Amino acid sequence: LYYKGDGLHGYVRCSHFMQRLQPFLDRFPRESFHFMLQQDLYIDFDARMAELCRFLGIDDTFKFSSLASNEAFVPRYSFLGRNDRDLKNKLGKHFFRMFLSKNAKTMFVRDLIMKKFEFPPMDEDVRKALYAEFAEETTQLAKLIGRDLSDWTYKPL
Repeated sequence: LYYKGDGLHGYVRCSHFMQRLQPFLDRFPRESFHFMLQQDLYIDFDARMAELCRFLGIDDTFKFSSLASNEAFVPRYSFLGRNDRDLKNKLGKHFFRMFLSKNAKTMFVRDLIMKKFEFPPMDEDVRKALYAEFAEETTQLAKLIGRDLSDWTYKPL
């Protein structure tokens, strides 16, 4: 996991938030930053977005749309290939442009060609190692943003 991922950083290396934030924290005052946790958006999306707007000095009455995205899907049939691009190449780009709107294409690919994928449970040793990898960084991040991140610490299942 340390070197895999996008080929440039790897999942573990690019998840070290404090390492990535530090160069900016060294150059700009803390007041220049607004930190939000993804879990806060799930709990109260509208309130968190209004808070962000106030931080940015813009109208906080604007209503943003909350989108559930980045769901995991895999091809329903192995012969279709790994993704939408493979499918377009096999069925023809022109078919999609001529006969299907963008929304219809998305529904066609997502609902008929793909199926949802549930990730298997993480191996407990890997889980424990990842929590250990990020323990110090979690402590530093909690201090920086003034939040309790104890949910981010290891607890045996």
